[in-house]
Amino acid sequence: MKKILLVLALAFMAGCSSETSGENTANNDTEELKVELDVPSTVQQNEDVLYEATVTYGDEKVKKADTVDFEFKEANSDEEGEMIKAEEEENGIYTIKHRFEKEGTYVVQVHVLAHSQHVMPEKEVKVIGEK
Repeated sequence: MKKILLVLALAFMAGCSSETSGENTANNDTEELKVELDVPSTVQQNEDVLYEATVTYGDEKVKKADTVDFEFKEANSDEEGEMIKAEEEENGIYTIKHRFEKEGTYVVQVHVLAHSQHVMPEKEVKVIGEK
């Protein structure tokens, strides 16, 4: 008799927990964190250039992201790049000014953490020598 009651109690608890998790899934439809990275494809060596990331969550601009850091590194390099914290401008726009001291091809990657999501889009930029 005790075994039957135990099995029924476990079945009841399992049924309740699956209903609860179903409700949580329906209520936790999360929006997607998106980052639009605005990076020129070509820049001049030793020239200050503005890099910009527009951060959205669903249809809303993210005005207080947990972190927005730009990383600058040589293309095809396994080494870590230079990480620089972005300045929050307005309306979900984060910017930084940066200059490259050497010619070459580089990867600019922005690391954004907001709403418990981490997004890291990147773009390539070619640095051409001074005229």
